[in-house]
Amino acid sequence: MLTVKQRAMKKIAKTTLILLLTLGIGISCTKNFEEMNTSPNSPTDVPAINTFTGVCVSSPTNWLGGWIQHTYLGCWSQQWTKIQYIDEDKYLVRPSDMDGFFNTTYTTSLKNLQIVLDKTADFATTSTDFRDDGLHAAAMVLVAWNYSMLTDVFGDVPYFHAIEGFSATGDLTPVYDPQEQIYKSLIDTLLPKANEILAGSIENFGAGDVIYGGDPAKWRKFCNSLRLRLLNRASDAWADADTKIHDMLGNPTKWPIMASNDDNCKLDFPGAAPYKNPIYNTLFSRTDQGISQTAVDFMKKRSDPRLPVFAQPRAEDGDYVGQQNGAARQPPMAKRSLLGTAIAYTANAPVIILQYAEVKFYIAEHMARKSENAKAEYEEAIKASMDLWGVGSAADAYLAGENVAYSQSKAIELITEQKWMAIFGQGVEAYAEIRRTHTPKRIFEYELEATVFPGRGLPVRMGYSTAEQSYNGKNLIAAKDRQGVENTDGGMFGARVWWDTKMQPIPTVKDPQKDY
Repeated sequence: MLTVKQRAMKKIAKTTLILLLTLGIGISCTKNFEEMNTSPNSPTDVPAINTFTGVCVSSPTNWLGGWIQHTYLGCWSQQWTKIQYIDEDKYLVRPSDMDGFFNTTYTTSLKNLQIVLDKTADFATTSTDFRDDGLHAAAMVLVAWNYSMLTDVFGDVPYFHAIEGFSATGDLTPVYDPQEQIYKSLIDTLLPKANEILAGSIENFGAGDVIYGGDPAKWRKFCNSLRLRLLNRASDAWADADTKIHDMLGNPTKWPIMASNDDNCKLDFPGAAPYKNPIYNTLFSRTDQGISQTAVDFMKKRSDPRLPVFAQPRAEDGDYVGQQNGAARQPPMAKRSLLGTAIAYTANAPVIILQYAEVKFYIAEHMARKSENAKAEYEEAIKASMDLWGVGSAADAYLAGENVAYSQSKAIELITEQKWMAIFGQGVEAYAEIRRTHTPKRIFEYELEATVFPGRGLPVRMGYSTAEQSYNGKNLIAAKDRQGVENTDGGMFGARVWWDTKMQPIPTVKDPQKDY
């Protein structure tokens, strides 16, 4: 039998052994501590192609599927309308919405695109999945597209030093650059450089590109078609624009552009949760938006076969009847047409970023400005739109219609109003075009019945982010002063953007309430 002293010594020895074993385990574990405590589901870094995938989804969703489309500019361009909660259709703007669109473009899309550009700056890096040169150039094109959307809506915006704040020594309060300088940089520097890189890129850069599947040739056509869009928009403000368009069209080897609907830039959605068309996600369980009276009446007058695609017949009698934009009161739901199933109620519907029909309209307008016969380009643009929406067999009859048939004396009006119809659902683009061209005319013939800003007509720009007043106020004030932006009525009137050279008509007659 152990004595009391022996039992005490044994207990001490056992405790010491346990302590040593514990320390040993702890010491050996610390050799792989970081590896053991790093979640594979929370990476601190990802390949450039993965980041690019996210931007391919977030950018079009933000600009073509978010509030800026279905609540604001889709309605302000009188393609869509609000049929419930209709204040925004009267030009009332929630500042928080504009904060989101302005700020998110920088902090999400442009920031992540800069990450892609930084990771792919050395073209020597290759893998079995993608080539960095094609990915780098595609990211440049999306940078240009995002900036074009920003500046077309807001005017002068931070550009040359905008993303420097994401580096350790970067400027967190970038200056606002004039829209003219931004446009010329996109047209003369960024997009031509992307085109040059893509011309030498022959390898697919990966299925992580959910727009074109990593095809450099497709991205090159989108790149140059976007450049054509910007040149056409700048044509009234920049004397060199039409010369540059002429040079592009005269050298298709150097400047290939979209040649069919197969080249359309669009984002397809699988349709299964959570990857559903963003407009569908908004409207499948509610009916806030419908088709506008202006759009329906325009199509009815021309027997447009796209009407059953863009709209649903109203419940009351099966007729197509659009809701009046900016009306003072809402008719019963059964008396109005909702947006078409293919437009707003199909989970796997694509979001169209830029389409072949637009390219043909750009060419047609360029030719018409030079007093050339643009009939062939005009008709091809309309046929392309009809084919896109599955009604191509009716195109010839449509083109022969009294209000559609090409006329040299009315060429510009015909081309621009048909382009407005073809880009149905591309609200930012439509809003830019109606400000530049003042078509369709009806938008400028009547003032909205219940406009929040009587006597001011259509807003000529969107008001700046209110958050910028707090975080970058000095530079914002300087930009507003330079452009002559008013401090009243949300800053949306008076000061037109650089490419908007024509003073738009201010209606003096209220839009008469439609009798439903």
